[in-house]
Amino acid sequence: MIKKMIKNKKMDKLIATLAKNKEIDNVNVPLYNLLDLFKPNIKNINECIIIDNNNEIDIARINFPRLMKMHGDRTGYEATSNEIRINDLIPKAKFKEVLTLAIYTLEQWELLFRSEYPSRKFYLILSCDSEFVTIRFHQIWQEESPWLVDDIEKYNQAIAYKMLT
Repeated sequence: MIKKMIKNKKMDKLIATLAKNKEIDNVNVPLYNLLDLFKPNIKNINECIIIDNNNEIDIARINFPRLMKMHGDRTGYEATSNEIRINDLIPKAKFKEVLTLAIYTLEQWELLFRSEYPSRKFYLILSCDSEFVTIRFHQIWQEESPWLVDDIEKYNQAIAYKMLT
């Protein structure tokens, strides 16, 4: 999947390094973490797709206009609410293992979104800095700008994304 993603030069370098070092040590990831990661519990909040693995969102109590004020738009709401820092799931893993798990997760999300939401369009986003690997997604809203800027070379982080259309 990473080959089909749009990447900045920093991400290209990381992926090249990962490709050279093909062996991955065994990573101890609790099964419930993998299940939550690969097939997250999703809630539909005013057409926004939001991960709620801890089952904390009470849709009846959501003040959607307030959320839009806080986040700017639905894109901002989804992108910030659907951010997962992979390092938090496997804190003792090596960076290459964390990055590999992030890539596998995005592959699973692509399958999930294509089957569960075939008429919707999404951005799947991978970002890495020297310490953390983060994945997130948001829908493509016609009247809103994507969460990432057009020129991803401007980011200090390694960035890759894929549009599911």
